[in-house]
Amino acid sequence: MTVVGSSLTIADAFATAAYAMGNSARPWLERQPDAEGLATTATGTTWQSTGFARWTT
Repeated sequence: MTVVGSSLTIADAFATAAYAMGNSARPWLERQPDAEGLATTATGTTWQSTGFARWTT
């Protein structure tokens, strides 16, 4: 779980929470106004929140 956010503290806390949530993390992270995420699941697939792409350019 990788999370970017408005501060390092927010990103770290949200990444920890999202990792612990497992499959529930994606909809939860989408509702957070100051964070975007990228995850690799237990089966090896990946997903990213809708705004994550802006951090990859």
